[in-house]
Amino acid sequence: MFTVPKKALESPDDTGQSVAPSVGDVVDLGGVQAKVTAEREDSYELSVESVNGSKVQDCQEPDGDEADDSGSEDAEGKALYKASQSEDTSAGR
Repeated sequence: MFTVPKKALESPDDTGQSVAPSVGDVVDLGGVQAKVTAEREDSYELSVESVNGSKVQDCQEPDGDEADDSGSEDAEGKALYKASQSEDTSAGR
């Protein structure tokens, strides 16, 4: 998600009056379709829906369990590398 100043999304209607999007509206940002998800005092919060007609998928952070697992695998790899280096040194390699 990202924010855009309100003035950037205002556009004139048929009578020349300035019209602003509402929460839930989809706006075109030059090939990027974004949905207005929140309105702030001076900006809108948007989420990207599509780029050049291709739908965008949300990226999700791994939950706590997945993050811990990858960290322990990295620690195990470092420990194995360190052990292999000390064996090489003691064997005169």
